[in-house]
Amino acid sequence: DGKVNMCKGLLDWMEDSRQKGLEAGIELGRAAGIELGRTDGVQAGESRFAALTLVLLQKGRIDDLGRAAEQEEYRAELYREFSL
Repeated sequence: DGKVNMCKGLLDWMEDSRQKGLEAGIELGRAAGIELGRTDGVQAGESRFAALTLVLLQKGRIDDLGRAAEQEEYRAELYREFSL
């Protein structure tokens, strides 16, 4: 028959464009969230370790500070011990 339904064609094209825009927006949001998490997470981790460092220095626990810098599990124990 050779007839083309232009309305359906335009609606399909609009839906396809909307879907692609939505996917692009989701990807941009995800990337921004990951970057923000990296930045905030690093800053929070540095602040937490700085607080632990100060506590250990004030208590004269220099050996514990060295061990905390090297061993993640021990560092976690110290965070719990000092409620950090």
